[in-house]
Amino acid sequence: YVEGLMVLALAIVPIAGASYVWRARLLTGWTGAAARLAEFTIGIATVVCISEALGAVHLFRLIAIAPAMAIVGVIGWFLGKRSSNRSIRTAEPQVFEPTVSRPSPPGATFIALVAVSVLVADWATRIADAYHHGMTSADTLWYHMPFAARFVQQGTIVPVHYVDPGSATAFFPANSELLHALGIMFMGNDVLSPLANLGWMAIALLAAWCVGRPFGVAPVSLTGVAMLLATPGLVATQPGGTYDDVVGLALLLSCVGLLVTAAHYGGLTRVSGQAVAALAAGIALGTKFTFIAPVGAFTVGICVLARRGKRLS
Repeated sequence: YVEGLMVLALAIVPIAGASYVWRARLLTGWTGAAARLAEFTIGIATVVCISEALGAVHLFRLIAIAPAMAIVGVIGWFLGKRSSNRSIRTAEPQVFEPTVSRPSPPGATFIALVAVSVLVADWATRIADAYHHGMTSADTLWYHMPFAARFVQQGTIVPVHYVDPGSATAFFPANSELLHALGIMFMGNDVLSPLANLGWMAIALLAAWCVGRPFGVAPVSLTGVAMLLATPGLVATQPGGTYDDVVGLALLLSCVGLLVTAAHYGGLTRVSGQAVAALAAGIALGTKFTFIAPVGAFTVGICVLARRGKRLS
C-alpha cells in the first residue's frame, strides 16, 4: 500500500502543481474556494485525457500511465511558469465586476456546519460497512467495477464489455470507472474505491460554496447541497460503492460554480473561467447519460445570456 501511494503521489503531484500554475496564469485574481475548484477541474481533466489517450493505444498500464502523468505534469508546470514570467510585465489587469453581496442569514454558517457534519457522519458509516463487508451495491457489482477491473486487466479501454444480455449497458459513459481503474492500477486492488465518492462529495460541497460565494450566501448554498446529498436515495447508494450519480452532480455543480465566478470578471479571465467550466461539464457528460440535458442547457444558456458582441467568445 505504501509503495502504491508513493507511485500515485509521483504521478499526481506534478499534475497538481501544473494545475495550480495554469490556474494562476489564466484565472488571474481567483482565490480561495473558486481557485481550488478550478485547479481540481484542470487536474482531473488532464488525468482523464492522459488515461484515455494511452488506453486507446493499449498502454493502460502502470509502467506507461505513471511516467506519462509525471512527465505531463512537469512539462505543464515548466511551461506555465515560463509563460507567467514572460507575460508578467505585459499582462493587462483583469476587469473585476463587483457584486453587491447580501450578508448570509443569522446562524447560516452554524447550520451549514451541522448539515455537513451530519452528512459526513452518515456517509462514513456506509463506507465503514463497505470496508467490513465489501462493496455490495447492485450497480457496483453489475458494471461499474467490472468495467474498471477489465480496463486494468486488458490494459486498454477499446473493447466493448458486455456485462449483461442487453446491449445498452456496454455503451454507458465510463469516466468514473476509468478513475476507479487508475486506483486499482496504482494500488493493486480496489482499496481506494469505497472512498472515492467521499472525495466527490467534498468536491460537490466545495462547488456549492462557490455557487453562493459571489452573492454572499455561500453557507446557504452549501446547506442546500448537503441536504440533497443526505437524502435517503443518495445515502443508500453513493457512499461505500462506485455509483456515479454523485460524480456527475459534483462536476455539474463545479460547472455552475465556475460559471458564476467567471461572470464577475472580464477579459481573458472570464473566457478562461468559462473554458474551465466547460471542462467540468464535459467530464460530467462522459460520466452519465442523464447529464446530457443540463449540460446542453448550460451550453445554450451561456450563449443566450452573454453580452451582445461577446456570444461567440
